[in-house]
Amino acid sequence: MSNPAKHLLRWIPAALCGATLLSVSLAASPAASEILNKYTVATGGRAAAERIKTSVREGTFQYAPRTEFQVLIEAARDGQWHTVLTLAEDIRFEEVFDGKAGWEHTPEQTFPMDAKTLDSDDPVFNLDALAHPERYFAGFAMKGRENSGGRDVWVLEGSRSGGTSTRALFDVETGLLNRIGNVIVEDYREVDGVKVPHRLRFVEKRGEQVMQFTRVRHNVPIPAAHFDKEQSATAYRQAVREATLKALAKRLDGIDAGPARAVLERMHNFTAEDGRLLYDIVVKNGCLRGLEVGTAEGNSALWMGMAFRTNGGRLVTIDRNAERTKVAVENFKQAGLAEIIDCRTADAFAEIAKIEGSFDFLFLDTGAPIHKKLLDLVYARLAPGAVIVSHNANTLERMEPAFWKAAHEDPNLETSVTYTRGGGLLVARKKPRQAR
Repeated sequence: MSNPAKHLLRWIPAALCGATLLSVSLAASPAASEILNKYTVATGGRAAAERIKTSVREGTFQYAPRTEFQVLIEAARDGQWHTVLTLAEDIRFEEVFDGKAGWEHTPEQTFPMDAKTLDSDDPVFNLDALAHPERYFAGFAMKGRENSGGRDVWVLEGSRSGGTSTRALFDVETGLLNRIGNVIVEDYREVDGVKVPHRLRFVEKRGEQVMQFTRVRHNVPIPAAHFDKEQSATAYRQAVREATLKALAKRLDGIDAGPARAVLERMHNFTAEDGRLLYDIVVKNGCLRGLEVGTAEGNSALWMGMAFRTNGGRLVTIDRNAERTKVAVENFKQAGLAEIIDCRTADAFAEIAKIEGSFDFLFLDTGAPIHKKLLDLVYARLAPGAVIVSHNANTLERMEPAFWKAAHEDPNLETSVTYTRGGGLLVARKKPRQAR
């Protein structure tokens, strides 16, 4: 299954959707310094900008039409900033930039922030870009006048780190920053005498993600530890641990999890909310013979395994990644579910043909656009009343259009969708009588 952190602020488009960029001769173009001076005046002036020592922005990050996460961005002078993206009650990711280097925190590890992420995030999070744009964009050269999204803009181009060149577009009429790299900057509102963008649009070929700020505060005390790699990593993992334990306690209520609880406590790629939904679906439908494609490290299979154990049934789970299934098998053993969950390392299309009999439950979570092909492969072997479930329902219509259409238009399927911040589930029940 896919990791939502991979999607955070990493959208490098070949071209802006619907934007027309027409280069104009450099003749009569103002110098880059003039554009940056106009930007300073447009945002409220240097004196107002220099009064802003810290900034805290809170709002939402919309990754897909039905997937909205909570976002918090803290920034301080000297180029420091810290972002917190909360996907669900037990899943969050963070980024830290100390003014010189950046890191990303995930539940499994802390690793250096890649150049593409930094190029996207830094110009719109860094207070120095607001207070002293002439220093921040030093070395950027005038490239001409263009039209972007119906607005005339001046284009400056350059690199702050000596790496990939970045384009900064400034509105000819207002003087405000219109776009930096792949980020469209808009919805400027005055806060403490300074115009602050309240919406950032990150654009890619498959669509755009929108960060909308609902609250902006300036000169709020921010602990220095938030911008320190080691201290922020320690605090982050403690917060994730506490959130995981709290979420599991809530979702495991009424389930005799046994040793599976300890295993679930250290897993973070499948929310407890979605896990409990899966458990309830299996139990309430009395499923006895299940098939999962997309094991990963076994998080979702643990929830289903507990349910099949309750019903007296078994689950076969398949994944072609040997490293992940090795971890999954060990997790199943430690959870006391090895006799319930049959984990196989194989190509699902080949392996399913080797399994005899029918299924009354199918769970798809592959992270690849193959769900329709898998459904076609298994469909005839799904018993009357069988339940078909796919994870990441929030993005299925966009990422798996053929599967989405089949699930909703097949007259022999009764389909419903539950949207959650952790991904959501599409549930289709095969009618007792079918004639496909």
